[in-house]
Amino acid sequence: VLVALALRTAVRVRDWRDERQLFGSAASAGSRSPRVWYNYGNALMASEGTRAAAIDAYRVGLGLAPNDALLWLNLGVALHRGGDYAGARRAYERSLA
Repeated sequence: VLVALALRTAVRVRDWRDERQLFGSAASAGSRSPRVWYNYGNALMASEGTRAAAIDAYRVGLGLAPNDALLWLNLGVALHRGGDYAGARRAYERSLA
């Protein structure tokens, strides 16, 4: 049993390499936690060339928690960085509401 658990842990450690991998693993497993999607979006925003994927992650999180101010705020930041100023403004306004 100990060997089996050690092997399972060794496989799982690969998911803990960095935040993008950790939260991406949870997201791809179909997490229903808005915090997983928030953190996954943040990890994607920190990576070059993954802004569109971050927007998608924030939107999945908002589907789970439509009144989450932090998800709306970070969605606004991602949209703003992509040049969607009207969308960013709507997201910022929802965050404040």
